[in-house]
Amino acid sequence: MRFVVTALAVVAMGSPQAAPDRLETFDVVSIKPSDPSNNDNGMRFSPGRFIAHGFTVASLIENAYDLRPSQISGCPGWAESSRYDIQATVQQPEHGQDASLGPLQRLLQGRLQALLGDRFKLRVHQATKQGSVYGLMPAKSGAVKIEASPDPDAAHMGIRMGVGQVVAQNFSMAMLASFLSGQVDQD
Repeated sequence: MRFVVTALAVVAMGSPQAAPDRLETFDVVSIKPSDPSNNDNGMRFSPGRFIAHGFTVASLIENAYDLRPSQISGCPGWAESSRYDIQATVQQPEHGQDASLGPLQRLLQGRLQALLGDRFKLRVHQATKQGSVYGLMPAKSGAVKIEASPDPDAAHMGIRMGVGQVVAQNFSMAMLASFLSGQVDQD
């Protein structure tokens, strides 16, 4: 089955371009090349603070625009191989918002977009391209083994995969769909 997906094409990196005026920005940003001997990476954010260790510019683009790797084209090779440590802060953070809430996530994405435009001279445009679509179907027996989590607010959550089996604990259907789409992501 084929479908049309919105994709982000990187027009240029390294040519002068200011961050878009409409986006919120970080007040202080530090970007340094990651230690090449350290393969660990991680990202965390809270109101007023964003920290990323060992991230490529391509993975920052994925986070800033909520895209999969196959939805991005035109990045120079270094954007997919060079890793960076980033610390960014806002002097007057948004108070009273949990970091898991949508509005804060969108604000962070806007700030990342501005950071990419300002510091990495990222220019983008949207295009469409064809891709594959997958369906999540019940087993041939017709049995769907999905049950509500007994404690949806529990701190423990996880997912594991085996041959023909995915077991997720305390995952929303949106989280499961996002995880599975990452497993089958391809051009």
